[in-house]
Amino acid sequence: MTKNATCLINLRPFPVERLWVHLSPIRDAEKDSLLIRIPLVEAEIIFDPDKNRAKGETIEVYLRRLIEKFGSFIIDGVLEECRKLNGVEKGPLEYVITSIDSVREHECCLEIAGSVMRGQKYCHG
Repeated sequence: MTKNATCLINLRPFPVERLWVHLSPIRDAEKDSLLIRIPLVEAEIIFDPDKNRAKGETIEVYLRRLIEKFGSFIIDGVLEECRKLNGVEKGPLEYVITSIDSVREHECCLEIAGSVMRGQKYCHG
């Protein structure tokens, strides 16, 4: 299994370095689907390095709780950690993450699903 994080927009591979985040309740028919996959072993190290989770709390529940509490700040950190895993730096930004709909463990990955919009449409309507 790869150690890299993967990103899919509308089920097509997309470079994580071209995403940014601004969680907001946008209702727009032009939103696209987002799926970020992080190897579970890496997710444990990234999101709970100091072992702050409650006993028996899964990494998916812990991350969901952090997103609910801290919103965009946590997702921005997720993107930064994905870039580190992939050995890339922030590039020209193309899509903005506007919502996170679910966080779940699937096979050997932590999956974060939500919605994105092209940056141009987000900024200019």
